[in-house]
Amino acid sequence: ASLNQRADLIVIDTLPVLGFPDAISVAPQVDGILLCVEAAQTDAKSLKRTYRILRHVEGNLVGVVLNKVDPKQIYRSYDHRDYSHLSHS
Repeated sequence: ASLNQRADLIVIDTLPVLGFPDAISVAPQVDGILLCVEAAQTDAKSLKRTYRILRHVEGNLVGVVLNKVDPKQIYRSYDHRDYSHLSHS
């Protein structure tokens, strides 16, 4: 409460939700949760379980950050064309 009076934004970085109780105990006490997910490392089952746990403790999930993304993996299936002639006005 005293930090809320002194700062506009407070970021609390915790250990992962699965396997560590810290994040679970903090979740209902904060205004919002930004979940960080490592691309190609976090499987869908773990992500769904994390979401269910956060909902169960009434955590307010406001967004997800996908980190360690390899752009080559994302764009390799797209046909790369030159769109530089298009106006960006």
